[in-house]
Amino acid sequence: MKKRKTPEQKFVPKTDISLESFLHKPHDKYFKYLLNAVEVAEEFIRFCLPKAIQEIILWDSLQLSGGSFVDEVLKEHFTDVIYKAETEGDGSFKIAFLFEHKSNYPDYPVYAQLLRYYSNIWETNIRQKEPLALTIPIVVYHGPEPYEKETIRKLFAGLPDILTHFLPHFDYYFINIRELSDESIQNLNFLLLKNIFLVLKHSRNEVYVINNFNRIVVFESGNYSKNLNLQLFRITLLYLQAILNFNRETFNRIYMDLPNTVKTEAKSTMEQYMEWALEKAMVIAEKKIRKEGFQQAIQKGREEGLEKGREEGLEKGREEGLEKALRLFIRHNPGWSAEQTASSFDVPTDYIEDLILKIRNE
Repeated sequence: MKKRKTPEQKFVPKTDISLESFLHKPHDKYFKYLLNAVEVAEEFIRFCLPKAIQEIILWDSLQLSGGSFVDEVLKEHFTDVIYKAETEGDGSFKIAFLFEHKSNYPDYPVYAQLLRYYSNIWETNIRQKEPLALTIPIVVYHGPEPYEKETIRKLFAGLPDILTHFLPHFDYYFINIRELSDESIQNLNFLLLKNIFLVLKHSRNEVYVINNFNRIVVFESGNYSKNLNLQLFRITLLYLQAILNFNRETFNRIYMDLPNTVKTEAKSTMEQYMEWALEKAMVIAEKKIRKEGFQQAIQKGREEGLEKGREEGLEKGREEGLEKALRLFIRHNPGWSAEQTASSFDVPTDYIEDLILKIRNE
């Protein structure tokens, strides 16, 4: 049997992960990035499965499946992550562990969704002339609203008992992180899940995240590689930044208490975000003024045939472009102080204060 790769090789970091990649469906992106690590998947599976089932799984065979079973109907709403493993014994068979993540109250029946996954997985098995894989779904929920595990009977409320045997019956594991106490999470024997559960549970709570930053973003090493822990730290930092949008002052405060092992990565990640935010604001502003002050000012200089007019026009265009960029930035970053914004854009603080006042009075 093919052995699992060594700890240094198991986690394959995605080099294209950036804050921008978290702007659309950040909760789903974070969950999928986490599950690129087989170590994370294994902890999730062991957290769910009883020991009797754990003992028959060949854990060295656990690997991420490259495909997805989200079809055309589901792709606008859901993402899936599939891991496959083999079992011990003469009658060994394959198990597909299906991870589905919910960050809000589902607007599509989970049971119906899982049934569709089953069908798609088996259809693939049949098409590839493989034995049908036993599928064990794991649904993870951390939405702000209360939510209970869905059953087929709930979907057919009031159905006479005599007809229930015609319904498709299967079970799935349901992890409601929202209902787990912080104490129970901290007492888990799973080093990675401790952080992941706390992050997912409190990702919308800026006060909690700031006050417990070290505890939730710095992953314990244990037997895991330093590379894995550093990559998980970076992914978590990007995710929280996308959700909570820390300003520079807040980040500097939490940065000071970080251990030296992650400070370099934290500073680099945050600086990349600041550059990206500034560049994005400038790009948006440039697009908006392209047919306005900048080009009009240049044209005016050309029409007058004066180099001075051209230079004045360019300067005027730059000033108007900067002001529009700053307006966009201020509106999208209300938590930033005038001093922070002035420092980031290298402009006088009183200029920013006047601009903030103008925006408030508009």
